[in-house]
Amino acid sequence: MLQPLSHRSNQKIKDRLDFVEILLKSEEAFYEISEKLPPFPDLEYIVTATLVQIPKCGTQCISVEKCQTLISKILNMKNALNLANGFANSLKKLQGSCTILFQMLESLSDLKIDPVRMAIDQVLTDESFPAKGNILSQVQRCFAIRSGIDSLLDVARQSYNDVIDDIYNLAQQYRDEYGIGSIKVVYNARRGYHLSMKADISSLPPIFIQKSQKGHSTLCTTEDLASLANRHNESVQEIYLMTGRILEDLVVRLREHTGYLLAAVEYTISLLDMLRSFAHMISISSQPFVRPNFYPDGPLAIRQGRHPMCEILAPGTFVSNNTMMKPRTSSSFCVLTGPNMSGKSCYLRQVQVALIVILAHMGSFIPDKIFSRIGTSDDFESSASTFYLEMQEMSHIIGHATQHSLIIIDELGRGTSNQDGIAISWACCEHLINLRALTLFATHYSELQQLASIYPNVENWTLAVEAKQDGLQFLYKVIKGFCQEDSYGMEVIESAKEIRGNLIEEKSRNSLHIQDNTARLQVLYSLAQRLLDLKNSSLDESALRGVLSDLKKRYLKGHD
Repeated sequence: MLQPLSHRSNQKIKDRLDFVEILLKSEEAFYEISEKLPPFPDLEYIVTATLVQIPKCGTQCISVEKCQTLISKILNMKNALNLANGFANSLKKLQGSCTILFQMLESLSDLKIDPVRMAIDQVLTDESFPAKGNILSQVQRCFAIRSGIDSLLDVARQSYNDVIDDIYNLAQQYRDEYGIGSIKVVYNARRGYHLSMKADISSLPPIFIQKSQKGHSTLCTTEDLASLANRHNESVQEIYLMTGRILEDLVVRLREHTGYLLAAVEYTISLLDMLRSFAHMISISSQPFVRPNFYPDGPLAIRQGRHPMCEILAPGTFVSNNTMMKPRTSSSFCVLTGPNMSGKSCYLRQVQVALIVILAHMGSFIPDKIFSRIGTSDDFESSASTFYLEMQEMSHIIGHATQHSLIIIDELGRGTSNQDGIAISWACCEHLINLRALTLFATHYSELQQLASIYPNVENWTLAVEAKQDGLQFLYKVIKGFCQEDSYGMEVIESAKEIRGNLIEEKSRNSLHIQDNTARLQVLYSLAQRLLDLKNSSLDESALRGVLSDLKKRYLKGHD
């Protein structure tokens, strides 16, 4: 997600798409892989924490807690290698062949896994596995090492068994002596071994101490049981320390396989998990998915693009839209206008999500960098205003964007005055236009629509709206052209049925004045463009005088 494939990795994209298609065609293997992925441990963390990070003091087993952690990590590593072998068997059932499938089978082959697995199996028992629960996980850690490797460890484990037998025999003795058949032995990490029984806490014999009520059960212990529990804790700590020292020798032998475990197994499983997720998303979707096609320096063409979240939250009501942008040519910069609630932000996110989530999740590439400036908020903790954050984000975009980038900007300049906001937005637009990167710029500043009359690679898009007697009807359809009205904001307010009268009348008077100024500016922009064209033309003096005279007449007529 953070480093998607770019236009420079075209073959890798095709390989990923090929693998997704094979997964979709092989139902049995697909479900086997889906069942095996969730229990797969975080092998990268295990390998990094165990084999890569060398302790400062020269040993990982300076305490019982560190020994316990090391034992658990080695057990998880063994489990990961066993699961990796299962993945290889499932991958062999896939109906088809592609480069990624071949690479995965090679990475998970017995030839590469066996040396690591054999080194672990020489030390750990076949029955050892990473268990859950206090008692079961403790037993697995205590008896993880094979018998005969360390005689002192074998003696300590026999003492552990003897203490456990004594605890359960003592509980049976209490049942027989006091006639409390509900007595049972329980264990947790805080209290250790203690007793639980369904009996009135006030009627228990004095031998039972440290009594407490938990639900319908009474928890307690005795002096003899507390003594055995202490012996049990001492046995466990002794076993952990001796087991940890044995595993440290194993860690030294495993370090030579660190590169394989990280680069091969972990990368292979991660890639498999990602591509399986793509196939799963496609298989459960009620809407069709298609395989995208990619061409060097080709246009960004999305036909009937859908927002993957909106169509799930509002099935049947989402309006799909087409997108056609040509990098470094006539439509690399698009000014998107439209009233509030017409769908501008949703459309921007649709393009952004379509590239990042849909295409990248399907194994596709996207432009080498994607930048977005969406939303308005301040940062109270760092005393950063909305305008300051906007400028920070734009500074990053301008400083790092290239002609291969996709840039999404939603409402720049809202954190300051209209005059400053228009000026800043215009300057930023001109920089991005000259960069010729694919840019979608949503704005309420109608003045920015004049960029299309100055720069040939700028297009004006808007969200279609129909004005009816009972209010606005949003069509959520992107069309080429200008936002026809500049009073949609007041229409939206009027639809709330709360603001009336003088406010709307005042807005109408101001709108007429703004429209007059805008018309004059449009004439001036058009005149300036024509003069620039004539400056660079090859007309002779007489022809140039004639054109200038005609231009003067038309300007004075339009100015009046």
